[in-house]
Amino acid sequence: MAVVTLFTLTNIKRPFGTILLIFFWILFCVDAIAHQIYGRPADISNIAMLNASVANISDALTQFKDIIFTVISKTAILFLPLVIISSLNLNYKFSQKASTLFFFSSFLCLIFFYVFILVNRGAPALIGFPKGFSYGFGSLMVKINSELTPIQTIQTVPTPLLADIRDDVENVIVVVDESVEYSRFSQEFKNNQPTIVNFGLSYSGGNCSATSNYIIRKGYWERSKNDSLEIKEVDSLFTIAQRQGFYTSYIDNQGVLKDRTIRNYIDEKELTHINNSIPNVAAPMFERDRLSLDIIQKILTNGKRNFIFVNKLGAHFPYEQTIAPNCVTANNALNYKKSIQMNCVNYIEKLHKIIGKNSIVFYTSDHGQELNARATHCNTGTNISDKEYTVPFIIMAKNPALIQLVRENPNTNAFTHLEFSESIRNILGEEIPNANSVFKNNEPNASYCGMYGQPFAFLGVYPSCHRFTEY
Repeated sequence: MAVVTLFTLTNIKRPFGTILLIFFWILFCVDAIAHQIYGRPADISNIAMLNASVANISDALTQFKDIIFTVISKTAILFLPLVIISSLNLNYKFSQKASTLFFFSSFLCLIFFYVFILVNRGAPALIGFPKGFSYGFGSLMVKINSELTPIQTIQTVPTPLLADIRDDVENVIVVVDESVEYSRFSQEFKNNQPTIVNFGLSYSGGNCSATSNYIIRKGYWERSKNDSLEIKEVDSLFTIAQRQGFYTSYIDNQGVLKDRTIRNYIDEKELTHINNSIPNVAAPMFERDRLSLDIIQKILTNGKRNFIFVNKLGAHFPYEQTIAPNCVTANNALNYKKSIQMNCVNYIEKLHKIIGKNSIVFYTSDHGQELNARATHCNTGTNISDKEYTVPFIIMAKNPALIQLVRENPNTNAFTHLEFSESIRNILGEEIPNANSVFKNNEPNASYCGMYGQPFAFLGVYPSCHRFTEY
């Protein structure tokens, strides 16, 4: 049916058939490129994450240019003759009317079988579907699911925690770095400041940027031993901060808000709770994080109570573009190490210098990196490495009472993005009942499983997660 669908397009009236053939060619290429990068056919989770990473297309074109060129060249052998036949209207045995009928019949049959398999056997059964059609239909189903599946919500409540200290906190700064894997970060970060608390090895909410950012800002689930997560949505950190009288700023070093598709799942409602959206993408990649420090310093002088969320560039691939040109080497791992030194460790040290006693900083990374894998992150199922989730978690504060409270945290769990976000909510003045943070421990020694794929239920099935070998 896939062959008939493509072949009959060559006989459909111009330019409709030609345009559709080029469209299928693009879908085919995306699917085949993903297969080459992941080392296996893309499933629903991969497809959802590919679409959530649209803003990083330019980075992917650089990082995987050899694979992309090879796939386009090979697929041209199939599609280029079809496009030429269609554009020249070189009809064969079938009339245009018959071809149109065959095209729509086979295409509708493909959709029927796709949906039938999806509903009856689940997403993994679809990975053998023909290239291009799998990606196209998968994207369509993800979109339909997002429109039809309601997101469960959970309400935060005012918290008595930190009541004596919160009035002294004028500025809450949340820094979400990019692609900073904990073990490599710990080799470079040496903390000798009494006003910096390093919580050591922590785990991200997801192994892909959009999912992790969503979880940090407004995603939550109760820890359990299940391998699927009953994820719920909380009011965004921006919403809570604004409700508590803070002026909210979003410093966008990655150009997320320029992307009109997923943009880290920041919807229009959440966007209305961002008072000050600051794009920081005009400079070269290796200068953006440094420039964001100047932006933070300027915001801190506005005389308001500030909530600042920094979407950092960090050590995002291609790593050679995140470091100064004179520091670039031919070694990918060495470029990554230098990126962590320049964009992450140095950033923390400089940020520490510019904050005053009325500020608190929460620092983490969206996810880690597995440099030895085909895909460094955003993998699914058994292809996932623990290093895709291992991230740092640091709190900085120069208020002696506040930093002492942070140092005396009662939590006995390994920290994750769930505690990271709840700690921010507590500082802002709200909490999720019974949730853990650095200030409270309601669920000691609870099991944790990091999410992969999109952070929503799909056809009524909650997201899957990855358990860690050393957790």
